[in-house]
Amino acid sequence: SEFEVDWEGPDNPRDYITIVPADAPEDAYESYQRTSRGTPLSLTAPDALGSYEVRYVVQQSKRVLASQPVTLTPVSAHVKAPEEIPAGSEFEVDWEGPDNPRDYITIVPADAPEDAYESYQRTSRGSPLSLTAPDALGSYEVRYVVQQSRRVLASQPVTLTPVTASLMISEPIVPGGEFEVKWQGPDNPRDYITIVPAGAPEDAYESYQRTNRGSPLTLAAPEAPGDYEVRYVIQQSRRVLASEPVSVGAGEVSLNVEGSAEAGGVVNVAWQGPGRYEDFIQIVAADAPDDAEAIREARASQGSPLQMFAPASAGEYELRYRASDSGEILGRQQFQVK
Repeated sequence: SEFEVDWEGPDNPRDYITIVPADAPEDAYESYQRTSRGTPLSLTAPDALGSYEVRYVVQQSKRVLASQPVTLTPVSAHVKAPEEIPAGSEFEVDWEGPDNPRDYITIVPADAPEDAYESYQRTSRGSPLSLTAPDALGSYEVRYVVQQSRRVLASQPVTLTPVTASLMISEPIVPGGEFEVKWQGPDNPRDYITIVPAGAPEDAYESYQRTNRGSPLTLAAPEAPGDYEVRYVIQQSRRVLASEPVSVGAGEVSLNVEGSAEAGGVVNVAWQGPGRYEDFIQIVAADAPDDAEAIREARASQGSPLQMFAPASAGEYELRYRASDSGEILGRQQFQVK
């Protein structure tokens, strides 16, 4: 622990106050402070028991100018954590103990050496503390460790238990578009949902969102069509906890004019496709380039069939299904306005 020392003396340059074993030679020192820091001074007692001395030492000659015998007494600590902890999750630890400078609470495998540590927090942060469990299974220990000596002052056995996750993806997924993912899982710190090519390594990621944003999440689809996987990934270990195969492509898109279309009248359009709010059903001239401005358009979210005003002039026209986020034309159908 830390303790205070009041002192009087010459305060020569670099003189110091120290604590050492009672029979230590005059030039011995452990924790010390220069007298230039004033009185009282704070020293840190060794993590030991028995007879010690606090000494005023003249730096120039290493002569002990004054000393006082002290006795170092035992200290104790206590830690309380859940007996079962989901792998990779955050959990709270209540603790009591000396709270020496830089003492810490940690979680380690049950048979780990005393100086081992994984996730930890300094006791100076108070009680309770939050630790992150390893993404592992089996027997572990939560420990109070004295920083100075790495001595384990208290420990509690805990068991790390399995966790699961699930994913539900809205399809079809349009290249370059966005899609929604509903998920369930542990929501550990910085866990994420991502989409990657099918068979990609566990630590691969492309478009992703942290799970702390809630469910559902919106991901950006790859530009290239093909087979992919949506994954729930544990940030700590990069382990894939759940995955779902998906196909990136337009899916089946069709357009059809129901009945005849009269100039300046109403066109009834039956269609099939993704039906996202951002998508549009458009009417353009039959020979219009792909980037042509629509003569008429309506949001696909209005459903099928939908009604649109026909062009004012008779002629050949084209219906187009456009994904507005990528600009891609997913389907087209020519028709005649009389």
